[in-house]
Amino acid sequence: MQDLGAEPEAGLDAVCALELVHTYSLVHDDLPCMDDDDFRRGKPSLHKAFSEATAVLTGDFFLTLSFEILAGCGIPALASILSKAAGARGLVEGQMMDLTHSGDYVSCSLLKTGALFSAAFAFAGALAGKPIDPFARLGAQYGLIYQWLDDLEDGDTCVEDMSGEVDAFLEAITPFKQLQKVLKYPNNVPSF
Repeated sequence: MQDLGAEPEAGLDAVCALELVHTYSLVHDDLPCMDDDDFRRGKPSLHKAFSEATAVLTGDFFLTLSFEILAGCGIPALASILSKAAGARGLVEGQMMDLTHSGDYVSCSLLKTGALFSAAFAFAGALAGKPIDPFARLGAQYGLIYQWLDDLEDGDTCVEDMSGEVDAFLEAITPFKQLQKVLKYPNNVPSF
């Protein structure tokens, strides 16, 4: 933020709102109707520790609280960015693609994981009064790399064939390179 000419404290509420959406997505993702995970970060997932109803309501609470926080920020673009990232053309669509196996790995990852990274970067642009689309695209690419590395660490075999693309991306993000060199999948990135 500071490098963009904005005070880091200016983004605290936005970052908290984004983390609430991220946590909501994990709580719902662990539910039996989604991934049915019994553990999250080495501890029982929320629906296992309490109940499915508690997990659904907790996720719903986090999602609505995130927008209540953003409404108090005084920058309408922030709520728009987050609603698009978390909504039907972002996280929700990515989750549906994941559940139904209806999309390729890159498209699913750009929506499911990349959308929240994209929102984080777009928040920085919006808070600094800069054009947000280049930041959103860069964030989506970081999200793709994060998902790829996470899946690789988990032993997911569907990502092994992407190593060349990931190596090229890692080369492209060395400091001071132009943003357009990392805009590899611009058509799959949510527009803010």
